[in-house]
This record gives sequence, structure tokens and C-alpha cells, in this order.
Amino acid sequence: MPCGRGMTVTHKRILITGATGCVGRRIVARIAAQTPHEQVLVVRDPTRLEAWTRGHPRITRVTADMRALGDFRAEIGAIDAAVLAAAAWGGPEAFQLNLDANRTAAALVADGGRVIYFSSASVLARNGALLSAADALGTDYIRSKFQLVGAMEAMAERFDMVGLFPTLVIGGSGPETHSHFARLLIQAGRWAGLVRRLSADGRFHFIHAEDIARIVTHLVDAPPGERAGTERLVLGNPAMSVDDFVAAYCAHIGRPVGRRLRLRDWMAESAIRIFRIRLSPWDRYCMQHRELDYEHAVTPADFGIDPYCASLSDALESIGIGRPKS
Repeated sequence: MPCGRGMTVTHKRILITGATGCVGRRIVARIAAQTPHEQVLVVRDPTRLEAWTRGHPRITRVTADMRALGDFRAEIGAIDAAVLAAAAWGGPEAFQLNLDANRTAAALVADGGRVIYFSSASVLARNGALLSAADALGTDYIRSKFQLVGAMEAMAERFDMVGLFPTLVIGGSGPETHSHFARLLIQAGRWAGLVRRLSADGRFHFIHAEDIARIVTHLVDAPPGERAGTERLVLGNPAMSVDDFVAAYCAHIGRPVGRRLRLRDWMAESAIRIFRIRLSPWDRYCMQHRELDYEHAVTPADFGIDPYCASLSDALESIGIGRPKS
């Protein structure tokens, strides 16, 4: 079974969290298809796992709350590597799951093993350094993901740590598994007539969930990175401007852009006042810092792997946004 070009593969037992999510499902399927490794899937609700995982000879399913993971050491058994993709999006669970539970999960890995954890590109500056504003102004989700980086990198003497920092994720095979950004893109079609006539500042990256899974599967067996003990990888296709993204989206659905009205900051501020929109400090920060591009974002191609979705049209097709019939 192929595992990457020029790599020697030894059998591993891999702890996987977040296996029922948009990205997690892809990771589980890719590792099962492309490697000889065993997977231990820790899930709170096993009914949300895909049916093919039941009875799979190299998949063990453990029903457990991530926040009580330490109570399930016997069921989990010996672990050689971990892929920590579970996340809570807000509230008290954000720190309990995104920070505390991930530390507990990493500690289950044998000394010297690889731990691949998921943070968010939002907690990094363009050059890959931690963004202090994310901790000072961020939501519970953002702050927990910021603090996770420090917690994981503090364990780097014991483990080979690889931090993944996805940009905007597109993917999912249905309403229950679509990413947040995919849902937004699906809903955006009804507003295309308006959006295609507007112009705005800003740049950002996106990446498909399958391309994240391809990178993760490669990293499970790849040799250590250049940074001893720790590595930070921003995941994203080349950055696009907001205007270019909107133009590509509208062209894909058969609604090409024409003359555009430039959106100014004062327009946004007026709308906020008129409609009494409440902005969090993080919302305000993001409004003022719209250039969300990173110097070293990576795709599967950077590891010698064919991408699943190299273009926006490919990504849109994958979530059911097709081209108009001629």
C-alpha cells in the first residue's frame, strides 16, 4: 500500500480523535486505504462514524468523552502516534477539549512518537509566529487554539510534534459533515446577484478536507522536519484576493461579475451602527486585519502528492456546487 515517495513504513497504532468530523472522516479513510497502520478512534457518539469502519480489521472504536480520556487507557492500549483533530467551537468545552483533552491524548503516545495536532491559522501571523492578539482578543475557541500551541510545543522533548494550522476548510459529503465554510459557500448562491456587484479588500487561503487528509497521512510516516521536535504547517492553497475569489465563484455558477461597488470602511461602520450589530473584540480585530495570507502555506503538492482540489472550481464541485447546465 502506498505511503509516500521514498519512505520506509513501519506498523503503527495511531490514536485518532475527531473522526466523525469533516476532516477526521477523510483522515480515517485515507490512512485505512493508504497505510498498513491500525487506528484507534475515540468518539463520543459511535453512530456518527461511517458504516465501513465497523468490523474493519485495523480499526478499534472506543466510545469515550475526550474530557475523560485518561479513564480509558486500558481500552486504548499502546499508541505509537496520534492525530488530534477533535475540536469544540466555543463555551466551557473549548478549553476543556481543545487544550486539556489534547494534552491528555498526547500523553498516551509512546516516547519519541509523532503527535499531529490541529490548531488554526487564525492564531498565527503571516510569518508563522504566534499572534499575540489571538490570545488577548480571541473568542474562547481562538484563545484555546492559541494556548494549545504552547502546550503541545512544551511537550516536544518527549514527542515529535507537528502542528497543523488549517486556513478556510472546504469539504463534507452532506449537511451533517460539511465544514462551516462549505455551508457558507452553498448558501452564498442565493446572494450571488448582489455579491458579484461588490468589491472588498482582503486576501485568504482555502484548502479541501481531502487535501488535509493527504498531508496528514504523509506526515504519519514522514521523517522529522527541519525544526527539532516541533513543526508548524499552515495548510492552504495559494492566497486569493476577496475579489478574485468572488469572481471565480460567480463564474463557476454562471453569474459573471460586472461593474462593482467598492465597499469602504465607513460603509461597514454605518451598517454596524444602524443595525446595532454587536462585534466582539476579535470581530473588530479581524475587520481591521483583512490580509489573511501566509508566507509558507502548504498543499499536498509540497510533499510530492497530487492535490485533490487544486482550484476553487474543483472544491465547489466536491460539495455539490455544480456549473450551470448549458
